[in-house]
Amino acid sequence: IGMNQSMSDPITSNKVYRFATKVTNVSATIGLSSPTAGIKNVMIHMPRNFYVFGARNTLKGISRAWKIINDPKKYEEAIRAGYTGYGAKTVLQESPTVGKGIKWWFDNVNLMNRTENFNRIVSAESGKMYFNHMLDKLRKNPSLLKEKLKDPEIQRYLKDNWRLTDNRIDWLTREVNIRNTERFKRIEDWVGFQSHKRIAGATGTFDLPLI
Repeated sequence: IGMNQSMSDPITSNKVYRFATKVTNVSATIGLSSPTAGIKNVMIHMPRNFYVFGARNTLKGISRAWKIINDPKKYEEAIRAGYTGYGAKTVLQESPTVGKGIKWWFDNVNLMNRTENFNRIVSAESGKMYFNHMLDKLRKNPSLLKEKLKDPEIQRYLKDNWRLTDNRIDWLTREVNIRNTERFKRIEDWVGFQSHKRIAGATGTFDLPLI
């Protein structure tokens, strides 16, 4: 956003600035402490997922996410792929003064942590399915994708929305028998990662608009 701050900067190292940051994070924590916050979190998230990735993919994504959440091995794979660890967790980490009690509340009462991770896994899984439908269309294979898109439009979508490089797009288009390769698995994980950030948001420097 045109700002490049570090703790060596006199602004960010200022005690007032740091105090204000803590107050902001604690306020955000309190604002998310309603017992119904987790339910509202899901209700806000899912319509956007339906709109971007379609009803079929979202419903299958919900089914897959439920299985992943309840399978320790698959859930660990989701963590390694970067599908969890955003949102409420970030607020809690940046607001240690709120104490362990509020963390327990987030985990067990308002379910913010659980629904945040569930939402993001749904988006990752449904995004990967949408990606595969789009890839089938690009490769001239039978596809469930009903939109009438030309190859340049699909390639632009892959680049703009999933941040795939020209090299990756060319490989995905031309290489045969790609789906059982390690490279395809890495690309698919990357697509899932970008999908959940697109739907639920992210605040890393790379993800902020350059305005």
